[in-house]
Amino acid sequence: MNDAQPADPIRTVAGSIDLACTECWTSARLDAGAEALSCAECDVTYRFRACGNCGAVSQVARVADGVFEPFWLCTFCRRPNKIPRFRDWPAATATQARDELDGRGMLPGVPDVKVLGGFTVVGGNGLGLSPSDVCSLLTLPDALHIRVEIGDHVSVAIPYEEMTAIEVAGGAQTTGRTFFGGGFGLQGALEGIVVASALSAATKRTTVNTGMHVGSVKGEALLHHGELTSRTIRTALSPLWTRFEAAQRSPGPLPAEQRHEDDSVTLLARLGELRDAGVLTEEEFAAKKAEILARL
Repeated sequence: MNDAQPADPIRTVAGSIDLACTECWTSARLDAGAEALSCAECDVTYRFRACGNCGAVSQVARVADGVFEPFWLCTFCRRPNKIPRFRDWPAATATQARDELDGRGMLPGVPDVKVLGGFTVVGGNGLGLSPSDVCSLLTLPDALHIRVEIGDHVSVAIPYEEMTAIEVAGGAQTTGRTFFGGGFGLQGALEGIVVASALSAATKRTTVNTGMHVGSVKGEALLHHGELTSRTIRTALSPLWTRFEAAQRSPGPLPAEQRHEDDSVTLLARLGELRDAGVLTEEEFAAKKAEILARL
């Protein structure tokens, strides 16, 4: 029998850290000062980088031949970070990445933890969020966390049983002019078609306007995402809907007053049974009944 326990995913041991890939949550042991993580499950090497906008540490994937993209999007605020042409972006370390996960409650081994950034608050009340706040959404087992990523790093936890609504709608829309080619003869027609196609492609613009509504018994948040469609958000944050629906089906605790009334009715019925069985006299039953009714 193997009694060995899995390694603590954020533990530091003799200068090393057991850290998990935030894409697939596969654990890897790294030096505390390591600047990269090679994930055996993803078959990808990631660098740790600190966002220049919100300061959060993200995993940035390495592309072919050991080269990284000229810019990268922060995992949490989704703001682009452009890498200078003649030098690399300052790297973060495994320790900083560990601290980032620890501070957010994103401990590996917890099922269905998903994070999605790039939301902007456009309205709402009661949750302490302000219009124009840039937020990320984090699905933890007990609650949805809405965290402001730029400025004051406010974090709002909404327990799933307190949620009243979770909706997402909208998506991409393409606009622009369509040009038609033409010319004399087959050669002219072909040339015209090529030019027209290029012009049509150059004038087309695709915009994304996705809205999200999170309601709770304490308030609501109206969010906007200008990069991801409703289908992408719904898929990426699927545990959010699963836990919300499960909480809606679970009967919540009864109010104290209702529990008290139910207990009193049960007790009165039991007293009646004892009286009918001869265990209590009529006088004793009447006295106990009056005592119970006086407490209601």
